[in-house]
Amino acid sequence: MSDEVRGMCQQAEQLINSRKTNEAVKLLHRAESLDPTCGEVHGYLGMASQNSGDTKQAVAEYTKALQLNPQMSFINVNLGTCYLNLSQPDQAVPYFERYLQENPNAQDAAQVRQYIQQAGSRRGQSGQSGQNNLRGIVEQGQAFLNQRRFSEAQSAFEQAIAQQPNFPPAHFYLGYALAQSGQPQRAVSEFQRALQLDPSLKEAVLNIGSNYQSLGDSRNAIAWYERYLHENPGSPKTGDLRQRISGLQQQMRQHPQMDASANDYLPDAASGGRFYRWTTMPIRVCIVSGANARGYQDYYYKALTDAFGAWALGSQNRISLVPVTYPAPCDIFCDWTDDPNKMVGGDRAVEGGATHLSAQPMPNGDGGITGATLTILTNRGGTPLTFEDMKKVCLHEVGHALGINGHSSNNQDVMFFSESPTVLPQLTIRDQATICRLYGNYPTQRPPM
Repeated sequence: MSDEVRGMCQQAEQLINSRKTNEAVKLLHRAESLDPTCGEVHGYLGMASQNSGDTKQAVAEYTKALQLNPQMSFINVNLGTCYLNLSQPDQAVPYFERYLQENPNAQDAAQVRQYIQQAGSRRGQSGQSGQNNLRGIVEQGQAFLNQRRFSEAQSAFEQAIAQQPNFPPAHFYLGYALAQSGQPQRAVSEFQRALQLDPSLKEAVLNIGSNYQSLGDSRNAIAWYERYLHENPGSPKTGDLRQRISGLQQQMRQHPQMDASANDYLPDAASGGRFYRWTTMPIRVCIVSGANARGYQDYYYKALTDAFGAWALGSQNRISLVPVTYPAPCDIFCDWTDDPNKMVGGDRAVEGGATHLSAQPMPNGDGGITGATLTILTNRGGTPLTFEDMKKVCLHEVGHALGINGHSSNNQDVMFFSESPTVLPQLTIRDQATICRLYGNYPTQRPPM
């Protein structure tokens, strides 16, 4: 497998885990065109199909993956769980047994033996017609999730569970619907139930950690993130999760009574104990074209201008902005780059952009911002970002440019300290409350130009 195809597979896994299945499938089909004999590509296609509820297609892709690369022994477990979810336990058992035969000392051997026991207990359960009905309900719930109709998705998955209480995907997707509709405590319970029924659902572990973080329970969040890292040492999420853990640990040390469910996160907006804010309005903003940067899309400009507008509105007009055409005179200069090496700040990788502030001391010890440079990355691994993903990046970086130097510990806020699928491309109430408190006193208005 070439480095290019390997990178595409890793990016596809991230897309799948962020529930962007269609984008992942398109990327994997591109990888397949580059290397038609790559079993790993079909393995990820199987993962995409399984996560989107198309279990039959997952079986087809996993089977092709094994044909192309019989060394991918773990695919046998995936096939076995697919057949269990299709209520075909007799089909599932041979794959589990083959895996155990090839990997008698595997760490998950005990789990696979449990699957074989589950297969035995499922013989004689509801027939194929009932299973087809169940699959239809789950697929309907999936469609509601993709349309962000979370209450309807919740109802669909609850109906599926009522029909078959021990169906792991229904519990998993119900957990996701609950998390997205602001019910993290119930989401934790559903993800835990899904994991109890199917220990191979590694994303349930990650989602439990994420929802504990939403609840402000940093200790449990760290514990589940560390479990995920222990069980998935080669995951491409390793860097992001270690950053999350480090950020949570640091915030626990700095703010022992920190509450991620508080109304705002103003204490964490400071840097070195100092708050930074613009003292003169309106702020002059210059956004140059990124047409020369690889991957740049015309809608990126709109995403960035929308982000500035959202923060101004969220501040209840404490912040005012005016666009200017040329870099001089301007206060915030915005440009674009296709070089990920520029996305480094200090000793850590930066989200999808980098913001640098200049400031001068104020009489109260805080900093008065005198200028800012904001640079946005135009692609991820050669693939342009969607409008929603670009808006998330822009909202985050504009927040920094307006003086929120730190990060929120709540993974639903735009200013969360790392990228998270739970972040929506809009300011939360906490984001808005924080910028309002930061600019509690109206700054001096700049004389008309």
